Amino acid sequence: AYFPIPLIKMPGVPPEEGFEGLDITGDFTVNMGNAVNVILGDITNPQTGALDIPALFEDPDVAPYNIAIPGATIEDEVLGAASTTGRVTGIIVLSNLLFNPFDNNPFETQDVKPETVMAQQISPSIIVSTDLYGNDLITDNTSLPVFTGYITEAVAALASTGAQVFLADVPHISMFPSAQQDALNALAGCHETFGTVSLQALDAAASAANQYNCTAFTTDTCQQAACAALAATNQRIDQFNAEFAAAVAPYGNVHIVPFSSLVNGSVAVNGQTISFDQEGFPHYRIGGVTLTMRHLGGFYSLDDLHLTDTGYAILASVFIQTINNELGTHILLPDLASILAGDPLSPPALSDYCSQTANREKLYCQCVNGPGSFISVTSFTCSTLLY
Repeated sequence: AYFPIPLIKMPGVPPEEGFEGLDITGDFTVNMGNAVNVILGDITNPQTGALDIPALFEDPDVAPYNIAIPGATIEDEVLGAASTTGRVTGIIVLSNLLFNPFDNNPFETQDVKPETVMAQQISPSIIVSTDLYGNDLITDNTSLPVFTGYITEAVAALASTGAQVFLADVPHISMFPSAQQDALNALAGCHETFGTVSLQALDAAASAANQYNCTAFTTDTCQQAACAALAATNQRIDQFNAEFAAAVAPYGNVHIVPFSSLVNGSVAVNGQTISFDQEGFPHYRIGGVTLTMRHLGGFYSLDDLHLTDTGYAILASVFIQTINNELGTHILLPDLASILAGDPLSPPALSDYCSQTANREKLYCQCVNGPGSFISVTSFTCSTLLY
């Protein structure tokens, strides 16, 4: 399949100039102003003052087949410009940038179609999505009944294309560094760490098998609080995943890619399942390097949410395995060792970067020496905290 990447020229949308830099503590300040102005500031024709949106593109005449809109919720994906979500202006602008660049009016709504409609009009043979409803879980603004309605509509629309559709589910919140830090902060009240009670044990207590009530830790208020920091969101994720599975069930051409099962260690990649270290963090070995699902562990990028090159290659492997299993194809898996070797955010690459004095002095990519315990540092920060 022809899948043009990248669509947008560097430095991307929005451009990096919105970041003013880091101070010596690792905190960063952002002066975004009007977000739309930041996005569009570099594409104003200096002679006429008019917008020139096609100037953003590597080739504005190439039809995009990556129709994902950053920040979109499941409602946005189904309704597009008609959505009532608070970020609808941003969704409209980004939709115009991607799908209507020659109009040069980023705010118009008549020509902006929902992503599900765009998918139907492309007439695809295969559809993949790594993250269909993650933003609904991040914002916490989508109720379960509302989600159920829109996920049912979204899956039906994608199924109607006749394409083979592969959609990932969502892992527990305990697998994301921000939630891990919340749990650690709760443990700190009793001078405890994940060496005292493992992250895996906390997640197990904050799961459906234990009714998300954390009663396993009633004798330790800090451990109970750490469990509670995970439980509510774990329950919400499980509910959303269940409604997602119910929406998919009627359609033979729609398949769930088990991202959640990869993370909990029940699905193998290249014959190897995710294991858990002594503190309960999921990890995966490639050659002599261990990738861990924690801050700067090689699986997550600097924002602690999106994946590194190697993390995405592991997720791609799960997609390919699912495609091969469902369709009887024999697509080769990514060469994880070669991808890791070129990944600038692998643990060895970060360690090498931070070993250079000149890099440790850069405020915008600060390296911080710290003890072996889990320490949260700011996004866009490089660190030697490899735990």
